[in-house]
Amino acid sequence: MLFLRFFASKSSSETVDYDAVRKTILEEIGQTLKQKRLELDYTEELVSNQVHIPITTVKAIENADFTHLPEPIFIKQIINKYANYLKINGEELSNCFPLENNKKAQKQYLKKSSNFKFNIQLSPKYLYLIYLFLILFSIRSLSNILEFREFQETKLPHKEIVETDTNTQNQQPQAIPAVEKKEESVKSEPEELSLKLTVKQDAWVKIIVDGKPVYEGILNQGTEKEWIAKEKLTIRTGNAGGVMISLNEQKAKELGKLGQIEEVTFELPRRS
Repeated sequence: MLFLRFFASKSSSETVDYDAVRKTILEEIGQTLKQKRLELDYTEELVSNQVHIPITTVKAIENADFTHLPEPIFIKQIINKYANYLKINGEELSNCFPLENNKKAQKQYLKKSSNFKFNIQLSPKYLYLIYLFLILFSIRSLSNILEFREFQETKLPHKEIVETDTNTQNQQPQAIPAVEKKEESVKSEPEELSLKLTVKQDAWVKIIVDGKPVYEGILNQGTEKEWIAKEKLTIRTGNAGGVMISLNEQKAKELGKLGQIEEVTFELPRRS
C-alpha cells in the first residue's frame, strides 16, 4: 500500500503519464481484491451477483484489463463497491486510483489563452462604426445587383430589330381584285330567310311567309319552330318577351318585353 500512497500523493501539477500510473495502481488493487476474495472463498460469480456488476468487469478489475472497463470515474466506483463487499475500506482503496487526464497541462494553456481573448474589449464607438460600414456595404451590393438585372431586362438585341423592320418594309399589301370582292359580296347575301323560334313563356304567335299565313295559335313554353321564306317573313306575337328568334343562324334574341304585342317583318333585299 505504500506504493499506492506514493503515487496518490504526487502533485497534480507535475507532468506524468496518468494512463501508465492508473495501469500500475489498478494491477496492485486488483491483486489485493483477488487475494481477499480467495481468502473468503468467494467465486467471481458470487461477487458479480452480490455487487451487481458483470463477471467480465470483476475479472477485468482483478487483471487490470482496461479494454473491458468503463471510464476511470466509474472504475473508481466499482473498486469502492467491490472492496466494501470484501470488508476492505473501499473509500481509502478507491482514492488511490487517479482520475487526472494526460491533457491537463494542455487544457490549462487553452484556458489561459481563452481568458486572454475575452479580456480584449472593443469600444462601443468602434463597434458602431463597424456595424455602419457593414450596412452601407450591403446596401451598395444590393443596388449593384438590381441595376445589373434591370440592364439585362431592358437590353434589346439590335440585330433582331433591324431584321424585323426590313421584313416589314418588304411586305406590300396585296390588292384584292374588284371581281373577287364582288363575288364575295354576292355570296354574303342570303338567298332565303330562315327563322328559328324558341318559346320561353307561353305566347300567341302568328307567322306569315311570303304573304301567306302559315301558322296562328298559342305555343307552349319550350316549343321550337322554324320557318323559311323566299322573300318576306312576318312574325306577330302577344308576348314578345316570351319569344326568342334567330334569323339565318344569327344569335337568338328576345322579340320584345313580356306581355308586349309586337310585330316584326324580315325581307330579302331586291336584286338588281
